[in-house]
Amino acid sequence: MCYNEKVSIALTIIGYVATLWIYIRTRNSKVAAGLAFLFALELIQTVQYVFASEQLPDLLTCSINIHRTKFASSCDTYTNKVFSLLSFLHFCFQPLFTHMINAGLAKDYLQRVYFRITQRFCILGGFLLFMRYFLSFSPMYNSLLFQNSTNIIGTITSSLNAEWFRGHLLCSFSRSTSHPVSFPFIGELKNLGTSIPLADPSYFLPSTSSHSFLLYAPYLLDFNGSMTMIGRLVVLAGVGPMLSFVWPGSNHEEGNWFCLFSLSQLLIVVVTLRRQLFSSAPESQLLGANSNNSTKLE
Repeated sequence: MCYNEKVSIALTIIGYVATLWIYIRTRNSKVAAGLAFLFALELIQTVQYVFASEQLPDLLTCSINIHRTKFASSCDTYTNKVFSLLSFLHFCFQPLFTHMINAGLAKDYLQRVYFRITQRFCILGGFLLFMRYFLSFSPMYNSLLFQNSTNIIGTITSSLNAEWFRGHLLCSFSRSTSHPVSFPFIGELKNLGTSIPLADPSYFLPSTSSHSFLLYAPYLLDFNGSMTMIGRLVVLAGVGPMLSFVWPGSNHEEGNWFCLFSLSQLLIVVVTLRRQLFSSAPESQLLGANSNNSTKLE
């Protein structure tokens, strides 16, 4: 969640303007591509806020057996479903583009190779995680279909639904916080939730915890620049999962806190590339120095 649609639009504009500026100054395509993907979540959430169901959180006591008729107008709209799924797709491949940025910021050849290999693991992990949505249509792979739950987005307290996003419906919903908060020029703060039907995790199908492993474990294993990597890990984990744990909400809302993740990545990129971004030297000289260093290392 990023407050509401106004804030999401503002962050989208800021993110893409900053990404374009970074690319113009550095010609670093990997960093630019990574940032562009991460800030796409702000754009996705903007549309989610506009088309999100506002009825869903207030009607959780209704039986799941009647949701196809009673909630058709709120959750079964094409736009709601498409952007709910896009939000989950973005979640699945956030580690890939995060480490694409790390590859672009790598200081030497070995570190670049390390993050190239890491990206391949992230492609496989993201693909397997996303495939759980399509396997969820089979009762053989989705035990939630047999659960006599009275919560149409899944039993939040159930051990079967302890992971982010998983629910009975493909739906985005927004709700006001328990104690409504409003800011001048911004408006009321709203929690954005996304419910995605997912197959049961198994030996071959990873749970959403694979996201945290693929995203953060490579920072701990990069011994070539360990202190720098640990510093990035602290920043990224602090504004992502740690913040979502502190803020009251359901498992369907916690995954949407990664809209702030892109801002922290932007900060890391600006600090790391500050010489190229803010130097008054001609761009050709900076690029030439970087290419010469890369040639020697490779």
